[in-house]
Parts: sequence; structure tokens; C-alpha cells
Amino acid sequence: MVALERYPDVLANTAAFVSIAGAIGGSPIAEHTSASTIAAIRYSPYGDCSSSRGDALESLRPARRHAWMADHLPLSIPAYSLVTTPEPERVSRALRSSYELLGALHPVNDGALLYWDQLLPGSTLLGYANADHWAVAIPVETDAIPLGDVLVTNGYPRTRLWLAIADFVVTDLEQRAEASKHDLE
Repeated sequence: MVALERYPDVLANTAAFVSIAGAIGGSPIAEHTSASTIAAIRYSPYGDCSSSRGDALESLRPARRHAWMADHLPLSIPAYSLVTTPEPERVSRALRSSYELLGALHPVNDGALLYWDQLLPGSTLLGYANADHWAVAIPVETDAIPLGDVLVTNGYPRTRLWLAIADFVVTDLEQRAEASKHDLE
């Protein structure tokens, strides 16, 4: 969403925005992030976070996300949201503590986000996936993590899901274009 706002060329070449387990409204987890968690992020096996000062987590604070949305929504292109709402046994061990922390606020969460924080206002709801946040949003390679297979349950059919989303969005955009064409006639 920020790229669409900051880079007009990106917006001009984008037909739709799709949020898959997106942190649209932020996460209460960001409110409970310790200095040790921020330090641990610096050593993530998923990218160079060595210079991390916690800015990414700061940007996930709900108040900050909601303030940004108030100034930047609605989007000028069609938008879609897919929400992750796993059954408890589908939550990876690595996300269980945050799943339980969020569960104190509401039982429907994905271990990183509450379900309503994944919904982009004004978007078309694509559906609810029975998967935790990592299984759908992040292609975690468990081989790269010590005890990865124990900590991360990541056997979700992500590629099939994304293909179904693409098929739906393309069909919806075609129908919108056809309806718009008829409205002009």
C-alpha cells in the first residue's frame, strides 16, 4: 500500500491490490515487543536484518497503522483480502505463544494478527484460510532453521491457494471491466 502511494509508476501499472494475511491494521503483538525480540530479529535467517532498530515492528503498532489508513484509504484500485484463521492444532509451535497472547483479545487469530487486522477496509473478502500466518504469508524453509520442522508447521498448499486467488481476481477484474463498458453504452 505504501509503494502504491509513494511510486505513481507502480500504481499506474497495477490492476489490483491483494492482501494475503496482511498486517493491514497492525498487530497488538507489536505493542508487546521486547528489546531482546528486536535484537533476535537482527539474526533472522530470512534476510539481512543486521541493521534492524525495530522500525518494522514499530510500523506494525495498531495506532500507527490506523492513522496511516485514515490518510491513505480508500485505494484507487480494486483491493482484495485473504484472512488466516487456523484451528489451534494448525498453529506452528513457534507461533503458539503469540497465538495465545492474541487469543486473550480474541480467539480468532493467526499467531501474528487478529482476523480483523487482516481486512483492508473496502476490499473484497476472498475468504478465510485454515492456516497460521507463516504457512500462508511466508514461505519458510524449515531446513535453514535449527529444529525448523519442530517449530514450524508449514505444509499449507500455498501455490494452489495463490493460483486460486489469481484466478478469482482476474475474473473479477474482467467482470468489472465488462460492467463498466456496459454502463458507458
